[in-house]
Amino acid sequence: MMRVRKNDWALAWIALMAVSVFGCGRGAWYEAYGIENERQLRSPESIPHLQRALEDGYCEAAEALGRMRAKASEAVPDLLDQIDRGECLLQAAKAVDAVSPDRPRALAAAVKALERVEVVSSSSLDSLSSIASLGSLKSKKSMLDSAYVDAFLKLFSGHGQAALPDLVKLVGHERWEVRYCAIRILAGIGNAKPNVIEALKRAEIDRNEDIRQVAKEAMRKLRFADLAKPGEKIVIAVFDVADPNGQFAKADLEQLTDYLSAQMAEIADFRVVPRDQVRSQLASQKRESFKAVFDERTQLQLGKALAARKSLATRLLKIDDKCVVTATLFDLKSETTEKAATVDTGCSMDSLTSAMKEVARKLSDKPL
Repeated sequence: MMRVRKNDWALAWIALMAVSVFGCGRGAWYEAYGIENERQLRSPESIPHLQRALEDGYCEAAEALGRMRAKASEAVPDLLDQIDRGECLLQAAKAVDAVSPDRPRALAAAVKALERVEVVSSSSLDSLSSIASLGSLKSKKSMLDSAYVDAFLKLFSGHGQAALPDLVKLVGHERWEVRYCAIRILAGIGNAKPNVIEALKRAEIDRNEDIRQVAKEAMRKLRFADLAKPGEKIVIAVFDVADPNGQFAKADLEQLTDYLSAQMAEIADFRVVPRDQVRSQLASQKRESFKAVFDERTQLQLGKALAARKSLATRLLKIDDKCVVTATLFDLKSETTEKAATVDTGCSMDSLTSAMKEVARKLSDKPL
């Protein structure tokens, strides 16, 4: 008699689920609701069909309604019902925000969705990964990953200061997931109002270790928020001059970094984040300085954590008896490299300090 292994049963179950959800012919999900193609999907005539799909738990229906904006305002009650059921929280809240002309109502929907956020354990995700790769599944839960929180941040940011009282209140919510998201969103908004600071200070002594940690990171970021006020000088984080080949003394590199920071303030007219705060942020993320500052994704994370708008990564290379200084100015808002500068120089400290001044001049487009 043939024995069926446990893994074989699991694979069979996955295949069955795939067929039941997606059908044998890989038809689009909306075809089951009388919508024939994507053109019809974008038409207001499809709204009743999308409402039925939404009732069945298809998050894609909420996204389709959101793309219609005000034309789909009649679907707001259905979207709110979806949030009440704890399904498609982010998609439904974003759709309400897009289609409803009532801004307080849209903000209330976002708050209610955030209050219902839950966490899926890693083991649960692993067991679903093979199915999820076939397409999006109906789920009441969402991981608190960066992309998910960033999407909520964007949603709340659209409401400006009107969102702050609700977010401050959520910092004291009974469920840690909600407190965690609210703190991350407040840090991302970057408004250091007194009630925000007070709420974050309370969170720093929260009973949950993760909450305490994210609150401390938020406070560290907001300490620099006043440096980035509109109309003032642009704030820049200048990372330590890196020596990838290990050919220079640490004390010399520190001296060059200090000099470069001063020149970026004097010549390029930036406001420079204090060097000890840059190092503290690097240490808090447990990153090696050289690897961190030349990775653009890490630059973005570190710079935003320091409430800077630009970051500067500089590298010093020695080739025989000559040296080359390369510097990259990174714009944290557009997430792109803004400028780069290269200076050929000698390797004495006098030559290298002159090279740092030349780097600052090139990045500022000002003559010496």
